[in-house]
Amino acid sequence: MRVFSLQSISLMLALLFAIPSNAQKDPIKWGKIPDEDLAMTVYEPDTSASAVVLCNYGELQFNFMKGDIRYDFRQHKRIKILKRSGFDEGDVSIPFYHNAENIRNLQVKVFSPDGSEYNVKNSDIFEEKVSDNWSLMKFSAGNLSEGAVLEYRYILESEFFNELREWYFQENIPTIWSEYRLEVPEWFDYVAITQGQPADIHETDSQEQSITMGGSSVYTGSSRAKTKVYVSRYAAEHVPALKEEGFITTMDDYYSRVRFQLKGTNWPGQGYKPHMSTWPALAQKLMEYESVGEQISKDRNFKDLWKAVSPQVSGVDDNDEKVRIIYNFLATEMEWDGRYTFSATDKLDKCFEKKTATSGELNLMFIGLAQKMGIEVYPIMVSTRSHGRMVDLYPIIDQFNHLMALVRYGEQLQIVDIGSKHRPIGLSRISSFNNKAWLLSTEKPQWIQLPVPQRESIMMINAQLSETGELDGEVQSRYKGYAAVDTRIDLEEESQDQTAVAGSSGADEGEEEKGSLRDRYPDIEITAADYSGLEDPEAPLNLKFHCRIPGAAMVNNDFIYFSPVIFPAFDENPFKQEKRTYPVDVPYTIDERYVINLKMPDGYDVEELPEDIRMVLPDSGGSFEISTKVVGQDIYMNCNLKLNQIHFQSEEYSGLKKFIDLVMEKQGEQIVLRKKT
Repeated sequence: MRVFSLQSISLMLALLFAIPSNAQKDPIKWGKIPDEDLAMTVYEPDTSASAVVLCNYGELQFNFMKGDIRYDFRQHKRIKILKRSGFDEGDVSIPFYHNAENIRNLQVKVFSPDGSEYNVKNSDIFEEKVSDNWSLMKFSAGNLSEGAVLEYRYILESEFFNELREWYFQENIPTIWSEYRLEVPEWFDYVAITQGQPADIHETDSQEQSITMGGSSVYTGSSRAKTKVYVSRYAAEHVPALKEEGFITTMDDYYSRVRFQLKGTNWPGQGYKPHMSTWPALAQKLMEYESVGEQISKDRNFKDLWKAVSPQVSGVDDNDEKVRIIYNFLATEMEWDGRYTFSATDKLDKCFEKKTATSGELNLMFIGLAQKMGIEVYPIMVSTRSHGRMVDLYPIIDQFNHLMALVRYGEQLQIVDIGSKHRPIGLSRISSFNNKAWLLSTEKPQWIQLPVPQRESIMMINAQLSETGELDGEVQSRYKGYAAVDTRIDLEEESQDQTAVAGSSGADEGEEEKGSLRDRYPDIEITAADYSGLEDPEAPLNLKFHCRIPGAAMVNNDFIYFSPVIFPAFDENPFKQEKRTYPVDVPYTIDERYVINLKMPDGYDVEELPEDIRMVLPDSGGSFEISTKVVGQDIYMNCNLKLNQIHFQSEEYSGLKKFIDLVMEKQGEQIVLRKKT
């Protein structure tokens, strides 16, 4: 990620790019579709593309005429539909902050390959409110066909000059041309934060302009001002599609884009005033906020909650035990409402009365109680994986959407993230793990690295294989970390149906969900199920059951073919593309061990066994080992998969994909038995 100042860029590049803005023609004209675009049937650089962005053009200019500072953002986009699977590109949603932004002059056209036009009616355009702050302007373009061209444009008026409209050069379909132009008066100093592949063209120039100020509440000088305007132009050509695969944070972390954050203002006669806060100043401000710091510093906000919890800690001196009591109380008494916040929308006692709360409210409840008990605890702020990566260079508060707690016992630190009775202390939501967090403290705010979560499991099978192909035996499993959490959830959702013990992996944020034993073997019979640690999230989860699987092996004349790994690590390789241009981000380390002791049916010998193998990823990033031996009528197989590395760069993708291909190949190999003659 690169960070620049628009003014510093202009000083560096003015000599190189002394091109007046009015010399640059717009790359696209409304309603004028070139014949070659109408005739296009395939996009040669990517023949698999179902659609392609012919041109995406944006402009941003400031507007002071309505008595306040605002800007107008114009977007004009043209898309070529190449296949029926590209019709989804006709369903368009434009997000905007309805409290301070509005969209006007939205026009939509569809051009058929024969050149005929269809105008989308205003009645087919509607607004949908999706939260307290955000809305979507939506339309579905009709008359789409293979070969059609969709074109739309609109103006967004925004009062949010603290952060300008960001621009994406890359999408999930290829883009032939993408261009963004901004005109920013010298009174504003913005930081440009770029991500992904840099733009092919980045020009900055300046020009003198006379601007009318309509009685701005921010600038109180003359209503007519002459100023220098910095004109920036970003453009990219033939940008490849970026297709989503598993094990990511969010695609927004990988698309090539540029965004702008206000760093300071320099009004005539008033001098330069920094707008961006510092991390210490932001921490002080948040701790003074009624919805954050005051919720935990003023006892009146959680007095009813305190009355409910305090009797349970009466006489308890050990801080570790106090933390455990608070955690278990909130995890069992409260329900998470599914919303992520770093602040409270209600007083904590009101949340306690409702028995439901946001993620931030739940953890603020914990922090308030722990502080009142004399425990050293701090709020830590994060961006969830689906919300995107965090930038630690500048104190941008909007990048955070979740708050957790950090407990300190001397030199020992422990993460607390209230939200599920199945999750132990120290293990956050999978979605909360985004590598680092910002510790909120008025004395020493700082960025900290989050401990890497783990997923551990072991499955041991002792079974007899019959000459009819039936498998009968005992299965024992032990789960730790996220494996235990997800299995507890699976068991609860399946009403303790034992086939869920090796069921879905609780797929969350890019994880690949695995099918259950019932999915693989519909005729499986489970008996004598036994559990330990099911109700105690702090303990490993141990499961034991007896199973009978008719048709587990294939019998063909004198031969029996049996795949001994009845629950493989992967149903399919989550990495489908041959190449990947963005990193792989696994939310935890993996340690899975599978052991089977198989007794052969009487009268059979081993004809063929899977070959022993050990594979290791570079820098000990992971390993896979499988070994098999025969002792009398027993076949022993040991299979161990480890993934120690959680971040793989795009250059490592090919090796990781091949590694998983080999894991699947080896776990799918069969034991072949032959009837004695």
